[in-house]
Amino acid sequence: MSSWRHLLLLTTLSLTVSACQSLSPLKTEDKEAESQAHIAVQSGDFSSAARQYEALAETKRGTYRTQLYIQAASAHWQLGQIEQVQANLAMIDFDHLTDALAFYKDILEANISFSQQNYEGALAFT
Repeated sequence: MSSWRHLLLLTTLSLTVSACQSLSPLKTEDKEAESQAHIAVQSGDFSSAARQYEALAETKRGTYRTQLYIQAASAHWQLGQIEQVQANLAMIDFDHLTDALAFYKDILEANISFSQQNYEGALAFT
């Protein structure tokens, strides 16, 4: 596959993540805190959103915790903070990774690989 096709594929994946900034909440607990994080994302305050998602994730378990770390990673990605994205993805419990969450995780990892000009690695996530 030519380089421009790699770029097109990963740009499409990146736009998909951007369009789906917030994953649907899996539980109703902490609605207010999660709502504030969603509002921060929508207003472009990704730094605040990342901190809020991380703080929530530290107190939760299971799939909800995994979701929150992926949302925090996505917010860090918007800020270009690749090390923070990787740190959040490292916190994921694979036993609680649904197909939808795995999809978002793979997109973030593909974006990281692409940003590091590791095109083959990026395509491995597709």
